[in-house]
Amino acid sequence: MGKDHEGVLQALNEQAGKIIHTSNVYHHEWAGKLAEKLVMTTQTEGGLGAASGSGRSLGAKVFFANSGTEANEGALKVARKVGKERWAAAVPGRRWDSPECNKTRIVCFEGSFHGRSMGALSVTVNPKYQAP
Repeated sequence: MGKDHEGVLQALNEQAGKIIHTSNVYHHEWAGKLAEKLVMTTQTEGGLGAASGSGRSLGAKVFFANSGTEANEGALKVARKVGKERWAAAVPGRRWDSPECNKTRIVCFEGSFHGRSMGALSVTVNPKYQAP
């Protein structure tokens, strides 16, 4: 965007007069537009399973979070859901909520910090952060 871009400065000043930040509990005019732009840009670059430049929609969704911990909690829920759904889809008649589902492990990096919630701490290997 560069330094002192006139259009960016004007947009920032306009929005700062209205609202700077709000929880994702509240709707505002830009959240949907930003989500759409994020999905389209990701797909254009070949992400989300789309061929690069295709611009086709794959039903992708965007989750806005207020903190890194909240983002990690959301990512853990999505990973758990996808793992269980893929396990169920591998054999006709399986249900994702079956007690037989063995998709219970999440990969994480050593030496990382994911937040102080119970879910985020479950993938933080440093005992310093897990101690009560």
